[in-house]
Amino acid sequence: MLEIKSLFASKSGQVSLPFNSCWRGIRDGQWGVRVRVVLSWAVWLLSSLGCSSTNTTREMEGVIRQGSDGRQVSEGAQPKLAGSLRAEPPPTLTPPEGQELICGQKVEMGTPFKICLNVPLLGAEQAERVQRATRDLEAAFAKIAQMNLWMSDWLPSSELSQVNARAGQEAVAVRPELWQLLKQTLEVARVSQGAFDPSFNVFFGLYNFKPGQEREPSSAEIAQRRPLIRWQDIELRPGSPQRVYLKREGMKLGLGAVGQGYAAQIVADELRLLGYPGGYVDGSGDTIFWGQTPKKTLWTTAIRDPRDHSKIILRIYGTDLAITTAGDDEKFFWRNGQRVHHIIDPRTGRPATKSRQVTVIARRGFDADAWDTAAFVMGAEKAIPILEKRGLHAVIVDDQGRVWLTKGLQRVETEWGTHHLPRWPR
Repeated sequence: MLEIKSLFASKSGQVSLPFNSCWRGIRDGQWGVRVRVVLSWAVWLLSSLGCSSTNTTREMEGVIRQGSDGRQVSEGAQPKLAGSLRAEPPPTLTPPEGQELICGQKVEMGTPFKICLNVPLLGAEQAERVQRATRDLEAAFAKIAQMNLWMSDWLPSSELSQVNARAGQEAVAVRPELWQLLKQTLEVARVSQGAFDPSFNVFFGLYNFKPGQEREPSSAEIAQRRPLIRWQDIELRPGSPQRVYLKREGMKLGLGAVGQGYAAQIVADELRLLGYPGGYVDGSGDTIFWGQTPKKTLWTTAIRDPRDHSKIILRIYGTDLAITTAGDDEKFFWRNGQRVHHIIDPRTGRPATKSRQVTVIARRGFDADAWDTAAFVMGAEKAIPILEKRGLHAVIVDDQGRVWLTKGLQRVETEWGTHHLPRWPR
């Protein structure tokens, strides 16, 4: 069941009240969806009584300095556990001014998605607007599920799975969306010189990160499958219909590194076209922001220290952007004193070693999602010049805990403190 929440506006645009006793549940019989709407004055009163949660964080220790090449590198920062992005609750709560975030949460593509819409709630049309937002959220999650039907490598019936099943045998007709997505993916593979490779999926099953079932493959197992990882052997054939051909039997494509960012962007674009003045789509940390918060401000997102989640590296302040993070603790275990994590270098078959965490900020979800993985494998020194050339921003924590920033992240002071505002090339 899709759960919808109405969150009253705050300085950051969203406040989540974690205690069920603070919510008044309302059953919407027409749509069969639980809509939790809290009257503005009641929320404000409850927050004053301690029902809300104030989440304060300490700034990351260490000074960010400007490098001689114009980039910024931090000194004295020693991260401790790769983190994800999150919108922070503000230090204080204020009554709303006729707008709220209406949010829905649902698991799609095997991961939790959250969608929030900035909805004006003034006048007699309030109930109608809540119902409309509920319908649009339902449709948005259905759209994500629909995209998963053709891009999943888990579903045997998907078009991508059909391409894999006929590897080395014949070209498979695919829809234009999948063909174009693979074309974009191969471009990232080419530019990154194989640091990102959609044919990496042949390694599936060699690693296991489930607690109590941890497994790392032997060198012989990697050597057996490694020759099948070669993005140059993925052939895209134009025409009507468009076709995809994997040149060698046993090859296997996977879009797990880009699928969530791509899907989130498609849904965000459609919701924007429906007239919502702001909102965001978050697929387990792959987040698309557009428009304004209910308080008519830009969106604020914190990038956490990858070795200590109580610390913040910096905060991004902006809108009409995609932001994603790849970190070495999302899935990992320890083996012989070494961290074995899930971001695999396709060229070696082993976990990448040059980064702890990479956050990429881009105009589009695909670019952010693809390049956080590619940059993680490449390392800061090689990745940053490429990212800057492509008009992308990044915050990279390297293997020594140093923080690297691309050019174009402008330091700004807001009423909530210091933030970094992405500046895009014209």
